[in-house]
Amino acid sequence: DLLGCCNFVNYFGKATNINDIKLFPILMQKGTSKLALYGLGSIRDERLHRTFQSKKVQWVRPAEDKEDYFNLFVLHQNRLRRSQYYKNAISEAMLPGFLDMVVWGHEHECLIEPEESLGKNYFVSQPGSSIATSLSQGETRPKHVGILEIKGDQYRLTKVRLKTVRPFMMRDVILGEVEDLDDSGVLKYLEVIVEEMLENIRNDYGIETAFTKETMPLIRIRVDHTGFKKISPSKLGQNFVGKVANHDDIVSFHRKAQKKDSDGKSLAQIEIDNLLASRDDYKTPIHGRVTKHLK
Repeated sequence: DLLGCCNFVNYFGKATNINDIKLFPILMQKGTSKLALYGLGSIRDERLHRTFQSKKVQWVRPAEDKEDYFNLFVLHQNRLRRSQYYKNAISEAMLPGFLDMVVWGHEHECLIEPEESLGKNYFVSQPGSSIATSLSQGETRPKHVGILEIKGDQYRLTKVRLKTVRPFMMRDVILGEVEDLDDSGVLKYLEVIVEEMLENIRNDYGIETAFTKETMPLIRIRVDHTGFKKISPSKLGQNFVGKVANHDDIVSFHRKAQKKDSDGKSLAQIEIDNLLASRDDYKTPIHGRVTKHLK
């Protein structure tokens, strides 16, 4: 809002009444090509979802020659379901079919290549964030911006890779699948993994000299340490100070979830119960066992 008031940016798409939204397009024309640009600023997803469900979102079409316009919609909302609460996102099915293209903001994963919407005739481009904002799998994709060219009812999106983004690589490791590995060798094994990832980053980004403050990469290794002891992340990271930007946060440990039977017992508990049941004195009361031991 502040940048808009100072005329530093052309701000459009702000909804003054989220219970009854009217979307007016910005109409542009160059030669024979006409563009109807719709926009909607960020609104709490649950609230906007309810407004769409109540059919309180009105789309105002051009008064003349509406079929000659290329209809482009820009929005900034959750596209994917982040939780089981499905109203925490906007479904593509809620948008009207007359649109030609949707530029979907807010999501961080770069999916800038236009893809056809399910059940609708328009295409969706998701540019994603320009930098890695979290150590998640979606952030590992190369970052791009796009140049959109429109002529009549046709368009062309040329993607341009961002070269100043800090490199980011992620890898999953299951310690239980590594042969001849014990607790004493976990630290050394993970150090080798990090060195391999650094070498891959050098090759992918064409970095031939030592890492600088700007090119120092982000690395995340998700480690399944089922059956192994955890090591201190800082103990691993101290060997990569000046090489990895997040040297104190390289590894993320987790254990494989234990399988349970229909009664809710874990397999480990079932094995213990079977072992106890095999003993002759399994059903003997505790005082009986003590008496037997003292005799």
